[in-house]
Amino acid sequence: MVFILLKLLLIVLLIIPSAATSKDFDPINYLNSIQTIRGEFIQRERSSQINQKVSGEIFIRKPNQLLWSMESPNQKKVLINGKTITYFDADLEQVVISDYLKENQVSWVNLFLNRSLTESSYEFNEKKLNNGETHIRFDDMKGDYQSVTLIFKSGLLQGIDLLDNSNNSIIIEFTKFEINQTLSDNLFNYQFPSSADVIDQRR
Repeated sequence: MVFILLKLLLIVLLIIPSAATSKDFDPINYLNSIQTIRGEFIQRERSSQINQKVSGEIFIRKPNQLLWSMESPNQKKVLINGKTITYFDADLEQVVISDYLKENQVSWVNLFLNRSLTESSYEFNEKKLNNGETHIRFDDMKGDYQSVTLIFKSGLLQGIDLLDNSNNSIIIEFTKFEINQTLSDNLFNYQFPSSADVIDQRR
């Protein structure tokens, strides 16, 4: 369950400043220039069996901190703090704690947190559409996705289209984002409800 949710964590990791559609745009440089992210999003998953919409917030601070919070329709949280990842499901009243090990770091979040992984995925394709959008597509990425496409319009990131290995599409729309702002330490020391069942899978 933890890693299913982590498949979605690239969302705000690829937020890029307004100069993103200039001729000399280098998405890797922009990704590496971002130190913190605070964002709000709407996510839609489309497949033959699923048509789901969720909303939430994300907070990221390099090099190893993340809080992913989905509030609607169900409350779920993923917290990465150093070498530990914690998943909370409010419906199940369950907390799962695991080691955030290098061999398990296949989520898109690592393309933001881990500079070496980002640089290893440097190749991308750029396409300008008649409606004014610019699409930046990364292909042949390791892990759960065939490709990820960043969608820009008028110099702003409008969304991200993730295509997984089962040909399901996950569409991310940003309603708000801020980069390189100071984030409180309390965000990454989130206290889960004491009534929740705790499953500790750390080695």
